[in-house]
Amino acid sequence: MGSHKAINGSLSVFLGFDIAGIALTVLGGILPDLLDRIIAGNNEWTFLRVHRTITHWWLLWAVILFLCYSQVFPVIFQINTSEIIWYLSFGSLLHIAFDSFTKSGVPFLNPFKQSIGFHLFLVGSAAEYALVAILSATFLYFGVGR
Repeated sequence: MGSHKAINGSLSVFLGFDIAGIALTVLGGILPDLLDRIIAGNNEWTFLRVHRTITHWWLLWAVILFLCYSQVFPVIFQINTSEIIWYLSFGSLLHIAFDSFTKSGVPFLNPFKQSIGFHLFLVGSAAEYALVAILSATFLYFGVGR
């Protein structure tokens, strides 16, 4: 999950998000895995069977993102929930995009089958951490102070 936080946080800085947007995008970056843990009831056997299924399906988060643009979510106590949900969904889409580079891949058309990916590295490998370090450093270098 640390790699998702680093990528999402640094890309948010690069894109010029405010502090709330950065925090929500980082939270969105761990949301798919967090939801898998909740669905599994924190049971490891169940988690391994539900991980990277519906919560890692790009179409779910893309539809939610579209709904945010349509402003279907309410304003509560003068808080635009569409904006909050947009950042969370954007962060979740970044999570899925980054997971597509792993050997396991992510669902494409069928949310219950990991069928698309670039298969570049294993989660937790040196290659993953090197890619995260390079991307994060690049995003921060070009994003800070703009």
